[in-house]
Amino acid sequence: MKAAAVPTTLTRVYDFTEYVDTAPVSELDPVLWLEADRLKSLDFAPEHLENQRKVVEEEVRVNVAERALRPLLRHRPSRQSV
Repeated sequence: MKAAAVPTTLTRVYDFTEYVDTAPVSELDPVLWLEADRLKSLDFAPEHLENQRKVVEEEVRVNVAERALRPLLRHRPSRQSV
């Protein structure tokens, strides 16, 4: 898709990510072939799903759990040696 200069729009909500690609009508056949190829190679093996689960856990940790602490860390008094 990038080679055809097709823009991708990414929307993220708390537990959902949506990718929207647009392409000119003249590129419909190649786009459908690319999507079909991507979908036929999906692998739901337990080890791949576990890897994806870990990625999501890390994203939640960084983007949700740590976000709650940022204001506290920002206003923390600096340590000065005596």
